[in-house]
Amino acid sequence: MQTMSYSQSRSNHAAARDAVQNDGEEVVITRSGKEPLVMASPANARRLRGAIDRLEDRSGVEHELLPCRYHFE
Repeated sequence: MQTMSYSQSRSNHAAARDAVQNDGEEVVITRSGKEPLVMASPANARRLRGAIDRLEDRSGVEHELLPCRYHFE
């Protein structure tokens, strides 16, 4: 997972898109005073949305979360 500032994402938009589209990587974009956002492929977004839907309708199985390797400020 890459992390870059909003300014970096604007300057390197094509490279960030390529990382997401070609490598399946998520790119976290930070902006001063704002919540970070994640750029992900449509396939990954659908997979995550499906998992959320299954948990909300109680057809999924909850697992304990693994410790996070990333820290966002």
